[in-house]
Amino acid sequence: AVAAADATMKSAQDLNAQGKSPEAQAALESAKGQLGRARDLYRSARADLSRDPEVLKEFAALCERLRDTDLAGEAYLRAAELHPDDPASAALWYGAGHNFAASGGRYLSRAAEPLDRAERLLSAGATGVSRADIEATRGDISFKSGAYDIAMKRYTAALAADPQNLRARMLAACGAL
Repeated sequence: AVAAADATMKSAQDLNAQGKSPEAQAALESAKGQLGRARDLYRSARADLSRDPEVLKEFAALCERLRDTDLAGEAYLRAAELHPDDPASAALWYGAGHNFAASGGRYLSRAAEPLDRAERLLSAGATGVSRADIEATRGDISFKSGAYDIAMKRYTAALAADPQNLRARMLAACGAL
């Protein structure tokens, strides 16, 4: 179902390149519906309860595409918990924290621990996530919590960790404003 949605999106890009904007927009809407149906198929198959990290990562990636950040965070968290100390899990821990932060609300309080786990693995030599991204996400948590001064410190720390990180640059500029 995801492959069909991707094919429809490719068709939409081709239509747009041909100057057929209304048809391209219709194809994009169709692709979005197909992605939603794919998510529903994953959920009906109880992919969110899988013990297969690959299934969980696929489900999380699909949920991110649909901006279902709460579901994505839960799937990344479950995948990370299957192999919590594996250096490859750093990106999964970060994915959980980042998506929980993006979800806000009741998920905001769940974002810090996965980010801490990702940072510990990063400090131990893991790859797949950057300190700048972790700090920027911590800034997002502070910002959404109304702690704007702390958010700015986090965004500045993200920028210091990687001055070329586009997200850190944008957030530091927005925080300064």
